[in-house]
Amino acid sequence: MKSSGLVDLLFSKSHILLLVLIIALAGCGSSDTSSSGGGGGGTSPPPPSNSDTDGNTSINSSRTISLNSSGSGSYSASLRNSSDRDYYRINISVAGEYVISSSGSTDTVGRLLDANGNTIAVNDDGGSGNNFRITRNITSTGTYYIRISAGSSSGGSYTITISRSGSGGGDGDAGQDVGGRGDISWTLTWSYTGSETAEGPDIDLWVLHPNGTRISGVNRSGSNMRLDVDDLGGFGSGNGGGPERIYFTGSITLGSYDYGLRWYRGRSGSINYRLRLYDGQRIVGEDTGRISAPSSAPGPWVKVSDVTID
Repeated sequence: MKSSGLVDLLFSKSHILLLVLIIALAGCGSSDTSSSGGGGGGTSPPPPSNSDTDGNTSINSSRTISLNSSGSGSYSASLRNSSDRDYYRINISVAGEYVISSSGSTDTVGRLLDANGNTIAVNDDGGSGNNFRITRNITSTGTYYIRISAGSSSGGSYTITISRSGSGGGDGDAGQDVGGRGDISWTLTWSYTGSETAEGPDIDLWVLHPNGTRISGVNRSGSNMRLDVDDLGGFGSGNGGGPERIYFTGSITLGSYDYGLRWYRGRSGSINYRLRLYDGQRIVGEDTGRISAPSSAPGPWVKVSDVTID
């Protein structure tokens, strides 16, 4: 009996020691799993390269920007890096000319997509600084998407703005006009007769500064002047009828300014143009005419008129 009792006691102690050992080992395993230095099981994988805090990295996960009764809306966000893509969904309930642009110090590229994700227009650096700007006459109501990416190796914050600037019209409608900006500005619109492209040729507005600097789609800024709206017709953003606009960004140099247009891309057809000169929001000059496609593009710099600022 005494011997049997001693065996029972030793057996119970051994079970207790084993249980303590198991608990200790389990504690060590938990510590290893949660340590920051290892790559063992239980650690979360790194986020995909295209993830961001908004999560709007595809059409299916796009963020909706609501437009008010005037067709305007905005949203502020950021791009993590050059591989990041931000998608936005807008519902166009009223047809018209829409301006979609970004603002901020980040270099952005913007794309306007239809309901199926097909690219309608793309722009890089058409806005202020390195921001994009798309001007598009939207004649069909419904769902559209906007994709924003970084134009350089680094991302950053930005604000996207959508606004309806007018009632618009069909493609090539010369009735579209963005009006004046700054003290003095020029606006070009045109209508296309031909069938080479669905949206017509790429026509360039130009203004020649008294110092010899020519501002146009080729050279967008200089001498306190800037081209900020550029319609590429069937070769990029825009609807093929304008508008294009050049305005003063700073002090105005006194002197004589020639201005006109140039048939930049497209090989057939002709256009009817209207070129307006603004003093603020007041139209102080208007010229209309017709030119045909040159034998080879780009065509010559066609002077329409001039103005002396004194």
